[in-house]
Amino acid sequence: MVYQLSQSYSPCPWLLKEYIYCPMIPWIITHYNVVEPVTVSMEDGQVDIDYKRSVVEEALGSTNHVDYEKRFTLENGSTITVDALASSRRERVVVEIKRYRRKHYRHQVTQLKGYAYLLTKHGIPVHKLVLIQDRKVVYSKRFEEIDLETVADLLKDLERVINSDKPPKAYRSRKCISCWYRRYCPLWS
Repeated sequence: MVYQLSQSYSPCPWLLKEYIYCPMIPWIITHYNVVEPVTVSMEDGQVDIDYKRSVVEEALGSTNHVDYEKRFTLENGSTITVDALASSRRERVVVEIKRYRRKHYRHQVTQLKGYAYLLTKHGIPVHKLVLIQDRKVVYSKRFEEIDLETVADLLKDLERVINSDKPPKAYRSRKCISCWYRRYCPLWS
């Protein structure tokens, strides 16, 4: 059986971020049609435009034109919204802003690369990626051809997971203890 995702669950940067955090999460989201409710810390983590402006200006300076909460509609009808898209004559920079600092943020970098991949594939080339946590730049790199290939492979893997009747291979870890999806997780039933 192939699962038909609603538009909001098509393979997207948010679902890719969840997949990198734990491959079981997107499978649970799409097979049980559940999404973690917004928590107090998630609400706290949402940042307003003024905060984004000040953080991006600190990180990039004021030489770029910046669009905040820039929404793009892709060819398949799905939409993505980037926290900030800074443009100059020579390059475009996608910026993801997180209110709080995390020790491990590979999943957030993957989300950022997912945005850059989709924009680039839809005719808006991205040259650089910046991840800001708690007003500090924790990741700043050029977006290279290898990143396009890596994200394309990850999206294929994610699609395979979503379309499989069987849950993906995953292992219990310390992060499972506080995971909201644990109540649905086959590893815990």
